[in-house]
Amino acid sequence: MTVARAREKTPPPLDRGWSWMVALGVFICVFFMVGIAKSYGLFLLAFQKHFGVSTAYAAMPVSLTAFVYSLGGIGNSCFYGNGLVMIGKYFRTRRSLATGLGLAGASIGQFAMPPIIEYLLETYGLSGTLLIIGALYGHCAISGALFRPIEQYGPVESPVKAACEREKNGHATLTDTPSARNGRDALTEVSAAALDHAVHHSNNRNSVNKERKCVVSFVEVDTLELDVSEGDSPSVDQLDDDDDDAKSYLERKVLLASTGSVFLVSPSTLDVSVVDSKAHGLDAIKDKKSISCLRRIFDFSVLKSYITIYFIIVSFLCFFGYFNHILFLPAINNAKGITKYHNALLISICGIGDLIARIGTGFIADLNLIPRYQLKAMACVLSGINIFVFIYADTFAWLAFHCFCYGFLGGAYVCLMSVVLVDFVGVQLMAKNLAIVLLIQGVGAAVGQIFLGWVKDQTGSFTSVIVILSLNMISGGLLLFCYQFIRRWEDARLARLSDLDKASRHQS
Repeated sequence: MTVARAREKTPPPLDRGWSWMVALGVFICVFFMVGIAKSYGLFLLAFQKHFGVSTAYAAMPVSLTAFVYSLGGIGNSCFYGNGLVMIGKYFRTRRSLATGLGLAGASIGQFAMPPIIEYLLETYGLSGTLLIIGALYGHCAISGALFRPIEQYGPVESPVKAACEREKNGHATLTDTPSARNGRDALTEVSAAALDHAVHHSNNRNSVNKERKCVVSFVEVDTLELDVSEGDSPSVDQLDDDDDDAKSYLERKVLLASTGSVFLVSPSTLDVSVVDSKAHGLDAIKDKKSISCLRRIFDFSVLKSYITIYFIIVSFLCFFGYFNHILFLPAINNAKGITKYHNALLISICGIGDLIARIGTGFIADLNLIPRYQLKAMACVLSGINIFVFIYADTFAWLAFHCFCYGFLGGAYVCLMSVVLVDFVGVQLMAKNLAIVLLIQGVGAAVGQIFLGWVKDQTGSFTSVIVILSLNMISGGLLLFCYQFIRRWEDARLARLSDLDKASRHQS
């Protein structure tokens, strides 16, 4: 295997430059997606009037839309989930603020779309309105073009680079000397046993051409030959393209040899390209991509983590109470004698509160005054209480106040959803976890709307519907406060797995 000369690449514009264009793309996408989705309550009344059906049947088209959304690769999930992942990759110190600004498109869309949809229904009827809404959705394809893949950039500039540039004018010399071993915060010396484990317990130790000195440039990497004989390296055909260890072996780690020492260099330190002389092995891995496509979308292996299961349950409860309320809100207001244009105005007021919360919450969350999951938990509990008070609101002013509170608290909850997920599982596992979360949320929305419509038809009022929504939101928020207990269980599980792994290696 040969470590080839690598050309300099521009580091990714983290928290600057094109990163804000990615946030703009998310803004445009969610403007139409959420703005239209949260106006479905207006369509609910239109479906009831046009087809003369019950509330449960009128909610069914919206439920089917939510079910398609949960499939992970169609429609809304194509740009919503990917947009959150892109923000997670392009932002670090300003991740909460960028998420809030990107998702602020939902707030503005929620403010702007209800009056527009009400006007379209009055002017063009139900069929014409649906046709125009479909055309508006097409603009999301344009904004999706802003999601430039971050892999085209070079590695993130490391503090090691600056230190080496100050000392050696941009070059670092690694030799088998004590001075070379002092920088263990950047280069980790690994033993032969650790090396054998890193290559999946190879039967024979890899032979390394002995170099008296390895000069590493952060602009260029001098060629370093690593001779790997057949049978020494792990069988490439057996490596799983989705396996993190396989990716680390093939792509993410570079072994640099000096006189007697082996250094394991992080990909954030160097930008190198690895060329394997066994090209047929890499081709075999590439052939597996078509087979593993579905597994990439829904990687259920993350369900082994207690944190993932815990976050899915919390997300299901909170989203069930939050999203279904905005769907039934026009019908609830209509039952209280609110006119249709005032109905649209109340939904727009929800959007105003949502916008303020998304921007403000993102800024406050980045200050790290309190843990972000606690902010989200408080928003969910207070939102559930606010939803419950809708039972007693009977005037436009009272309803307007609670609509603003609903938008404000719900905006804080949605703004922190992906940020808290990153805090729980990390950026590397965010995409896999987010796919499962969106799947469960979509199924909950699909089933919930029909179920809640049936509850309304059976009871004859929306009181039971509001109580169910409120209890779900409060339960999810209270459960989120228990994160530290779940974290301890997960740490204990990982410790047990680590002990078992050490025991198996000791026996072998």
